[in-house]
Amino acid sequence: MTPPGKPLEDYWNDEAQEQAKRYFWLEDGQDLMLRYLREITNLERGLAAGLTFAMEHGGPARSFLEVAAGVGWAAALGCVAMDAERVLAFDISRHRLRFAPAAWKALGADPARLRVLEADFLRHRPEGPPYDAVLFCQGAYMFQDLPELFAAARLWLKPGGWVLVANEAAEGQGDQAPAEPDVTGRWTYGAGHYASALEQAGFTPLVQDLPFPIYPALAGQGNARNILGIASGEKS
Repeated sequence: MTPPGKPLEDYWNDEAQEQAKRYFWLEDGQDLMLRYLREITNLERGLAAGLTFAMEHGGPARSFLEVAAGVGWAAALGCVAMDAERVLAFDISRHRLRFAPAAWKALGADPARLRVLEADFLRHRPEGPPYDAVLFCQGAYMFQDLPELFAAARLWLKPGGWVLVANEAAEGQGDQAPAEPDVTGRWTYGAGHYASALEQAGFTPLVQDLPFPIYPALAGQGNARNILGIASGEKS
């Protein structure tokens, strides 16, 4: 759980903590980040599969926002895969958002299409034209109340838009949330928990089973599962 007296925003804005997470501290270059996404883990592969699944069932997103985006690597890959013209990346970490333009360039995306916003997503009112999609890539599990989170995401969407939760669930994970999050603020959810929460928020959920784990080095980890939600009907 979050250390006593230390809000989650403080944890993610602690420069010493952030520098220790060396894969995403990009001051000295992007090579380690790329190796982490493509060789040490299957994060890029898992997201690519999820985006293909989302486009097959919900259509391409020419505009989307990513919540808990970090340095925006997932937003960058989504922008390239869907040729998106308008991307908004939310995070509470100013350090990670500072590195977003460098991460985007390293992944072949145009930083001019990206807008970053240091803000709490649940406290920020929707602004501007609605979006085609909302992306959570290792982001939704940072929130305790998934139905509330997905209901908030739906307010940003066009009718028929979609939500993708990528690289968060795995085979064998239960569908009940743990009693407490870990020190980073992350909860552990199974695919069924995400699907149920999406349904409560007015989405039709679909689960994608992948033939590989996200973290190959972790013994006993089940294969990854992505969860897609397609908005049904009008906004409530």
